[in-house]
Amino acid sequence: MEFYGHMIARLDGGGIEKDFDRYSGFVQKGIAGFIVFGGELGILRKYIGKLQDSSPQPLIIASDLEQGLGQQVKGGTIFPPAMALSSAYKSCGSDGGEIMRRVFGAYAEESLYAGINTILAPVVDINTNPHNPVISVRSFGEDGETVSLMSGIMIETLQSNGIVACAKHFPGHGDTSIDSHISLPVLNKGMGELEEVELLPFKKAVAGGVRSMMLAHISVPSIDKTGVPLSISGKAVEYIRNRLGFNGMLMTDALNMGGILSTGRNKAGEMALNAGVDILLHPADPDELNDHLKGGNRSYDIGDVEDFRRGLMVRADKIPDFRSNASLAEMITWRSIQMDQGIGDIKPTSVVIVKEDKKLSCGIFEGYLRERFAGIKYFRISDDRVPGPALTGNNVLTVIFSTTAAWKGNMPEWFNGSIQKIKDRTRLFVVFGNPYVVHEINKPKVLTFWCSEQAERAAVKKMEEFHE
Repeated sequence: MEFYGHMIARLDGGGIEKDFDRYSGFVQKGIAGFIVFGGELGILRKYIGKLQDSSPQPLIIASDLEQGLGQQVKGGTIFPPAMALSSAYKSCGSDGGEIMRRVFGAYAEESLYAGINTILAPVVDINTNPHNPVISVRSFGEDGETVSLMSGIMIETLQSNGIVACAKHFPGHGDTSIDSHISLPVLNKGMGELEEVELLPFKKAVAGGVRSMMLAHISVPSIDKTGVPLSISGKAVEYIRNRLGFNGMLMTDALNMGGILSTGRNKAGEMALNAGVDILLHPADPDELNDHLKGGNRSYDIGDVEDFRRGLMVRADKIPDFRSNASLAEMITWRSIQMDQGIGDIKPTSVVIVKEDKKLSCGIFEGYLRERFAGIKYFRISDDRVPGPALTGNNVLTVIFSTTAAWKGNMPEWFNGSIQKIKDRTRLFVVFGNPYVVHEINKPKVLTFWCSEQAERAAVKKMEEFHE
C-alpha cells in the first residue's frame, strides 16, 4: 500500500516548470496535494492547472497566505499582517467588518486564480507573550475576543468564496518563547487556563465551520502527559474530535521543522497517522516517508481525505482586479498605523536608524526624514555598534526595522541592547515590524506592524498629515 494520499508535499513555485516531471510523478503516486512556496503567478497558474488536469480528483493546493497571495507569489497582492488588520478594523469603526470582508475576498479570488484552493490561515494563536519570536504580528491580537472575531471573519469570507481555511496552530502558539521551527516549545498550562484563553478561538473557529485545522509541534503536558508534540498525539486528536467537536481535516505542522526532530521525521509521520491525523504536511522526503510507512505493515483510512478532496475547487478563470486590490492594501496599511496622541511637535536633533538586518529596506522613510528635517545628523545601527558621544541631546527620533519570520528565532542581543541604550535620549520611536521591540518603553511611538515599502509609504503619509 502507498501512503502518498496522506501527504502534502512541498512545491517550489520558482522551479515548477523545470521540476514539473517530479511533481507530476507525485500526482501519479497519489499525492494528496502540494504546499506552494514562491513562484510567478502566470507560470504557477499554468503548471498547477496541468497537475490538476492529470489528477483523478482535485489536489489540495495549499499555501501560507496569511497576508494574501503576494506573500508567496509574484504578481499577487500583499496585505499587512494580521495584527495590522485588527488595528485597521478598529480604526474603520462600523465599516470595519465590511472592509475586512473585502480584504479576505481579495485573498480568495487571487488565490483561486493562481490555482490555490487551501489557505493555511487564519493564525488563531493569541499573542500573550510579547517575547514570542514566531507569532507576534501574525496573530490578530493579545486577547481571545479580538482573535476570535477577526479569524471568524476570515474563515467565513474565505470559505464562502471557495477557499478552504485552516485554523492554526492547535492548541495555541501565542504564549511560547521558542520557535517550533527550531526546537520543541513546552506550554505548561492547566486545562482550565487553556480552555479560557488559548482554546477559545479554536472553539469559535469550529463553531464557524472551519474546514481544516493544523496541530502544532508543541508539548502540552495537560493535554498529553507523555510530552510528545501534539502534532503526533492521539490525546490531542481525541480532544479535538470529542471535546471541540471538529469533524474536518486535521493536519500536522510541517514535518521538516525542528520541533519534531527529536522524534524523527519519518517516525513522526507514522505517529501522526496512528494518532488519527489525516494529512502529513511538508515531509522532508515524501518517498522516504512512504517507504517508512510501508515497512509498518499497517493501513490507514484514506476515505475522509478523498471525500475532502472531492469538494475542492480547482481554479477560477475570472481575472482578479489586482489594481483595486493593491489600492485596498495601501489603504488598509495606512489605516492600521497607530500613532500615540502625545507625540507633539516633532523636531529631532538627530535620527537613529536601527536595522535588525542590513538588507531591510528603509530608503523611502529615510528619504522623507532627510527632506523634512534637513541638516540633522543620522546614525545607523545594523550590528553590535551603538552611537557614541556624537549622539547628543534628548530629542532623538529612533526608527526601527525588524521582521517576524519562521526559523529566525529571537531578536539578536545587540539589537535589543542598542534600543535600550538609546531609549532615554529618544523623543519618538517609529517602528517598522515587530511592535514588541519597544513594548516596555514608555515613550511616544508610531507602530506600523510590518517592514515593507508599503508600510514606509503609509508612515510617510501619516507623518505628513500630522504636520499639516
